[in-house]
Amino acid sequence: MEVGLTDHGGNHVKFTFGDDPVSMVELPEILFQEEKDSYDLTTKLKFLSVLAQLNNKAVLTKALCHITEVVSGPLVTALEQRKATNVKKYEELLQEKQKLISLKSCS
Repeated sequence: MEVGLTDHGGNHVKFTFGDDPVSMVELPEILFQEEKDSYDLTTKLKFLSVLAQLNNKAVLTKALCHITEVVSGPLVTALEQRKATNVKKYEELLQEKQKLISLKSCS
């Protein structure tokens, strides 16, 4: 699976994952920590006005929402596709069951 993100500078970064689900769980944590570290650096600046601090909090919130959207979107899509496949397979198995039951009752 490949996930693409755009950082604050407008640079597009791609992350590629194998079949390891742990790596997809770790990605949001890593990205969250990077954003939090950047925000924490701004809180140590003594000369920031209240408006600048509020802006920095809003930027952090927006970044975290973006991370959630970019990472969760492909996961939700994959789960929806998996569900559709499972429903189709379930229906096929039900049809096969009915055929087997009718064959058994005929003999």
